[in-house]
Amino acid sequence: MGLVGTKDKLSEAYKINLQVGETYKFKLGGLGSAGYVWEYTIEGSPGIVTASIESFNISPNLLPGGPPPDNYSADKTLIINALKSGETLIHMSLRRPWENKEPLKELYLKISVS
Repeated sequence: MGLVGTKDKLSEAYKINLQVGETYKFKLGGLGSAGYVWEYTIEGSPGIVTASIESFNISPNLLPGGPPPDNYSADKTLIINALKSGETLIHMSLRRPWENKEPLKELYLKISVS
């Protein structure tokens, strides 16, 4: 799969093969300081995978007991748990929730679980 995009929007597609019971971490990056959030939908047969988004990075300039710098965005990671055999698609979009615009970036994750 590959990369498709225009000057204003970037889309990426990936194929991920998992075994039942396996957990997979997919690094998303982050633009939270600019107001962007990652959203996802799981399409296809229900119950094949579960997903959640977590923050994993700590600012390198973080002072003990203080807030992160104003221009810092924590990296996000999509956590995928394979529950049963089958195929499904996770559609990710990076957008500002209050804007009625196309997402800044989209990801398509085709998941095969065996």
